[in-house]
Formats: sequence, C-alpha cells, structure tokens
Amino acid sequence: MIIVASLVAVVAIGCGPDDGDASADVAAAPAGVRALPDVVPASLPALESFIPQPDGTKTATLSEDTFFPLGAAELTAEGAGLLASILPGLASHEGPITIEGYTDGLGSTEDNLALSAARAEAVKGWLVAHDVDPAAISTEGLGEDGAVDDIADPSRRKVVITLEDA
Repeated sequence: MIIVASLVAVVAIGCGPDDGDASADVAAAPAGVRALPDVVPASLPALESFIPQPDGTKTATLSEDTFFPLGAAELTAEGAGLLASILPGLASHEGPITIEGYTDGLGSTEDNLALSAARAEAVKGWLVAHDVDPAAISTEGLGEDGAVDDIADPSRRKVVITLEDA
C-alpha cells in the first residue's frame, strides 16, 4: 500500500504545472475535419446472395441510383440488365415477392411517396413483362421512411425485393 501511494505521489508531482517548461512546447491538436464518404451504388446481388432474415424471408437492396435516373421511375438499361441477371431465380420463386421503394429526404413527402411507389411498380412491371407471375408480386412505396429531411442520402434511395416462402 505504501509503494502504491508513493508511486501515485511521484506521478502526480511529475504531472503538475511546475514540471519545467515542457508543457509550454506542446501545441494544441488541430480541429478535426471529417470528409463525407463517397457512396457508390452497389450492384444487384445474385439471387443466391439475398440476405436471409430472421423471419425466414430473403431480401436484396437495390440502389435506385443504378436502376433509375434522378427523380424518375423509368428503369435504366443498366438496371434492366441487373434484373435480367436474377430473372430466372425470381421467375421460379414459388412464394410471394414484395417490392418496396424508398427515397431520400429531399423534396416533398407527397412527391417522394409517389416516386417510391412508381419505382416499385416499374420493377414489378419489368418482372411481369419477363414472365414473373404478377399475382405473386406486391409493391409498396414507403417514400422517405427512415430518411432525414433535406438530406440527399444515396443510401436511402433504394428498392428492396423480399422473397417469402410459399
């Protein structure tokens, strides 16, 4: 106990303001600046890499920046090509398929809700045109759900495809 108390006293003496002028040579650290990361839209995962969820469904999140022009609901050629790559798996899926659209926080809530629904319907329309059973597909536009108002967050601009068991 005496050794610990002595060690504390020595450390405390060495840390005081009267320990020489060494503390005068220490400059304050510059203010931190954190650059925002560049967010690059991810490509559509292969059907076998849809992420299993605790409820037994499988989901894939598709970046709307890859599938749609800004503020529009028409599929891009790249988006259609990515959907074509998983079409066989979606066409043979025997359970329900849910397609949900989301937007970022820019624009009005009403416009974003309509845009997200139109984008989900555009994905459904493409799938139906390529022989996926329309009765198996439901769509929902969720607009700004989870987004921050007035923030252009690319991670919020997405379409989520969920495969449910039959």
